[in-house]
Amino acid sequence: MIYLEEPTLLTYIFVAIGVVVVLSILFIILLLRRKNGSKKLLDQTFLSNLYQALGTKDNILAIDMKQQRLQIEVANIKKIDQDLLKQANTPAFMTGKKITLLIKDNTKEVFNYLNEKRKEEI
Repeated sequence: MIYLEEPTLLTYIFVAIGVVVVLSILFIILLLRRKNGSKKLLDQTFLSNLYQALGTKDNILAIDMKQQRLQIEVANIKKIDQDLLKQANTPAFMTGKKITLLIKDNTKEVFNYLNEKRKEEI
């Protein structure tokens, strides 16, 4: 017959140390994943080129953000500079007088920049 001893204080200490080590490893893995998946920093030239490509405040009527897309209503589609949009490497498509920009990183920051830039020039 096998007799099991009652857990001793030493057993509880080893279990606690094991739990702490496992939780620490998981925490470090989560931190590393978050760092690797961090967003790219915004370049001021990118923002400026994007604003110029849209035709500045005279052409931008309204801006709306939906997930990683910016929907921009413009006054005149002909004022949009397609070459600058290509340089900015920003996929875009048009529907009527709305242009939708697909921005993977920092969508909210780009949205805020365009709105602030429009307000500055008023």
